[in-house]
Amino acid sequence: MTSQIRERAERPVGDVMQPIKVTLQHDDHLMKIIYKMVENNLSMIPVLRDGSVVGVVRSVDVLDEVSRLVL
Repeated sequence: MTSQIRERAERPVGDVMQPIKVTLQHDDHLMKIIYKMVENNLSMIPVLRDGSVVGVVRSVDVLDEVSRLVL
């Protein structure tokens, strides 16, 4: 088992990363974020500003924001 863990730990990042399918702009609205996440079955989406990645929005962040609006 230790050898299997060691083998996996030495794999390049490219073997386990997910390609960027969708991006959002820093000023997009909450409903657009929800729509993009559901439409593309994503739990995290990179956020761009002026063509550069400035962060990510996660589904837990979106749900937290929705719960604040509702409660």
